[in-house]
Amino acid sequence: MNIRYLLLPLLATAHFIPCAGQQNFDDTTSTKDTLLELTIKMEEWVYKNIDSSRYYACKLMNESLLKNDSFYIAYAYTGLSSTLFYQYRLDEALEYLHVSYDIYQNIGDSSDLSDAYMNFGNVYTEMGFFEKGLNYYKSAEDYLPKNSEWLHYNLAYLYYNTSQTFMDLGDFINTQEYLNKAEHNALQDSAYELLFAIKNVNAELLLIEGKDEEARKYAQLALNQAKEYGDLLEQSKSLELLAQVHANYGNHTKAISFQKQALEKAIEFGEPVEIAKQYGHLSSIMLSSGKNQAALEYAEIAQKYADTIKSQLLHKDIALILGQALESNNFPKEALQAYKRYYSYKDTLAKINIHERILLTQNKIQSQEAELLKAKNSFQQSVIKQDRIVMIGIGTAFILALIILLILLKSLRRKHHSQQIIEGKQKLLNAKSEELNNTNQALRQLNEGKDKLLSILTHDLKQPFNQTLQLLEILDHEMNEDEDLRELTRKVKDTVENTKGTVDNLLTWTKSQFTNLKTRPKAVLIKPLAMELRAEFTNAIEQKRINFQIEMELGLKVLADPNHLEIILRNLLQNAVKFSNSGGEISLRAIKEMGNVHIEVSDNGKGMDHEQIKKLFDVNAHFSTPGTLNEKGTGLGMLIVNDFVQENNGQLEVESKPNKGSTFRIILPAA
Repeated sequence: MNIRYLLLPLLATAHFIPCAGQQNFDDTTSTKDTLLELTIKMEEWVYKNIDSSRYYACKLMNESLLKNDSFYIAYAYTGLSSTLFYQYRLDEALEYLHVSYDIYQNIGDSSDLSDAYMNFGNVYTEMGFFEKGLNYYKSAEDYLPKNSEWLHYNLAYLYYNTSQTFMDLGDFINTQEYLNKAEHNALQDSAYELLFAIKNVNAELLLIEGKDEEARKYAQLALNQAKEYGDLLEQSKSLELLAQVHANYGNHTKAISFQKQALEKAIEFGEPVEIAKQYGHLSSIMLSSGKNQAALEYAEIAQKYADTIKSQLLHKDIALILGQALESNNFPKEALQAYKRYYSYKDTLAKINIHERILLTQNKIQSQEAELLKAKNSFQQSVIKQDRIVMIGIGTAFILALIILLILLKSLRRKHHSQQIIEGKQKLLNAKSEELNNTNQALRQLNEGKDKLLSILTHDLKQPFNQTLQLLEILDHEMNEDEDLRELTRKVKDTVENTKGTVDNLLTWTKSQFTNLKTRPKAVLIKPLAMELRAEFTNAIEQKRINFQIEMELGLKVLADPNHLEIILRNLLQNAVKFSNSGGEISLRAIKEMGNVHIEVSDNGKGMDHEQIKKLFDVNAHFSTPGTLNEKGTGLGMLIVNDFVQENNGQLEVESKPNKGSTFRIILPAA
């Protein structure tokens, strides 16, 4: 749990007023100078005193609403989100960020959107979704205008926060790399208020390497600079690091003194997470100096602060400290309970983060492969022409792989049918119990082999598609002179993309039909998912110049399996884009009615007649029609949607007219 900084972006119409009734402000007409002064105070106090920063954010909200200044309204929402972030009220911080994000989209300034993406990355990373956080940081860098006067300033904060994420992941090499980038950009823009935070992280890395004296120098420099800027949070961090250095030296008196100062700064700043951490560090230092009773008292205080915060990472650290203090004070039963909590949190965090770590490793591999492909394509034009034959061969290989997959699917169906026949006969052969047990064991092994086969197919088929698409994209950019070759490359690329979509739907449908995956319904926010899916279809939407609208309340929730809901909406939106004409319209709406949520995906594209609608959900019909740009499909998408809607106790309704468009309505229980 490292310190991250939320950028207060350059600023937008509000949908609700979070400060209503909190402050009594004068109803005077504000000027731009007044709003700017409030903004500066709000930003200055966010690292000094959270309550003061929130006061100025609420006052800025009030004044900007009087002037109907959307620019500063959005800025006020971001400031309020920052105070909630540092109080570890992450769900509320995320809600305010979504409001400011909607306003920035209306403004259309890419610099504002870049800041919003970075703030999303900070919140999701603090929630433990490290891969999602890193993706948001990448989007923030992509959206940042390269000619912006704030380029180096924003990059400094972006790279610093990225380094903190790698620190949480235990990847110290990338931590140092991004820390160096942050320092370089901070010096370019004279962002001295960030330099002492960078020094603190460098000191922490040096402590990990066992270089105590160098760490002490960095921490002391950071402390001096943080005092000049009045940054309480970084002062607390610097003092904590100095305490650790002196504890390593064996000078417990100085270590305790520095740690108590760190605690005082954390209390003055008012962030519960930082207070709990500093109490925990003080307990550890007391324990190492032999002051067991004091160590237990501080550990219990740290536990009380941790109990007010929903952070499994913090609970894990405090549980270990409390267990050590209890054990040293001869409370074996209580210590055992604390250690049990520690290992429980540790196991839970490992399970939560294992998928994120796998994705991160895959991204590294893909990045390395992309660099290798880029190097290969720097050869002369004659080498590129020879690669055309290779591309055609790869395309043929994909077609053969698809045929093999269909044969395997048919074989799996036959095996499934055979299993049912065997089970029926087993009921009539009660006397042959030993033979029945052996048969059941063989069937279980067959089922495990089937699941393993599906997993292998899912991995081994998707990765070549991604690699080939990257290579085709590079070829398309490199071939500026040979138009025939460039056109052939694009056609191969379209074929590969369509084949990839076909394989994705085949794999999803196969898993839903032949595996025993359980539906795990939970409360899911619809709008954030809708926004993420809209981002996935950005290229197709822009290519067809589609007007895409999302109409739903921010806090609307549905009770469904999150993975199923994502697949349902992705297939419906993909069909809407596929069958929309150039310049068409698509809307995604959701409303709550009588305990249910009605989700509608509408378009004004090709539409369908009554007979075509009947074929949509007939598994034997194999119904599929090309899109408005001749996009291909397998016809499995709507079968998957229908199955997953039924699995989640929902209903699916379809309304469509030829050349008028279609509306797909999903009715699911409200959360």
